[in-house]
Amino acid sequence: MKQQANALAKSERIIQIENLVTSGLLDAGEQVVFSQIATYRGGVRGYPNSAQSCGLAFVLDHSFVFYDKDMYFKVLYERVIEAKLDFFELGGVRGFLALGDVGRQLQQTKNTLELSYLDGDNTERSTKFQINDALTIPGEAEKAREFLNYLLEFKGQFLSYSSQNLSDPLSKIEKLKKLRDQGAISEDEFEAKKRKLLEQL
Repeated sequence: MKQQANALAKSERIIQIENLVTSGLLDAGEQVVFSQIATYRGGVRGYPNSAQSCGLAFVLDHSFVFYDKDMYFKVLYERVIEAKLDFFELGGVRGFLALGDVGRQLQQTKNTLELSYLDGDNTERSTKFQINDALTIPGEAEKAREFLNYLLEFKGQFLSYSSQNLSDPLSKIEKLKKLRDQGAISEDEFEAKKRKLLEQL
């Protein structure tokens, strides 16, 4: 029985990896570290505020990836500012659970991964993915902590500043310089954004 379960898990993982390769989300030489069933909860430009269907969230060794039947999302760790857990979001069928003590317990459960990152236009964005893959809400909270722990193993690759520093133009210039040096933005992009920031001084 245990061998059958292991074989099934292995075949599911192979299918997941094949889907990542087919959709262009897994770069050559990149490895899948961990994955969980998850649901998109908003924040990616061009997509709705939430999704009803489940997808898959992946910790790769250079990036975070999510896909479901409607969307593909990938962000390199060098573009991630922060990763943390946020509280359970009520909605859909689970909205009926939001009564009395059960509702209060649900609202104190952190099972939603929140990623703050810089998009392609170097605009700070925040997106959320509710981690599923468990039979109970506390079980989901545990799965979410496990996913976050795997993700934070790559925190050394994250963009090294906090959102509190983003309001300071000089800090922004320093971070833009780092992005330019890493090749994430061009010299022309750096100069144009630097001029705009200097106007704020």
